[in-house]
Amino acid sequence: MNCLKCGTEISGEQVFCESCLADMAKHPVKPDTPVLLPTRSKPLPAKRAHRKLYKPEDLVISQRKLIGWMLALILVLMVAVGILAAAMLHYKDAAEHAQQQQVENAIVSRETIFDNL
Repeated sequence: MNCLKCGTEISGEQVFCESCLADMAKHPVKPDTPVLLPTRSKPLPAKRAHRKLYKPEDLVISQRKLIGWMLALILVLMVAVGILAAAMLHYKDAAEHAQQQQVENAIVSRETIFDNL
């Protein structure tokens, strides 16, 4: 909350800060005098926090962590590429084997046709 007179930030449910209260104590008002307090239309915007300054040691540690994560990612990608390459070779071998089987079946059927003539 902020002081209604000077605008400085105050804690708790106070309406005026200590310096404004001391200044108002110098100029007393009779108890039966009506006093109108201004209303708070909207809270003041929060002050932007300063960016945290890092120590050089903290930066070195975070850089090492980043390098570690990057190496782990590279390793995982290399394993994935290896698995894909092995799967492709297996698929290629299976396709070649199926094609070879078709050729052998065609040769056998051709020989049986000529044998039957």
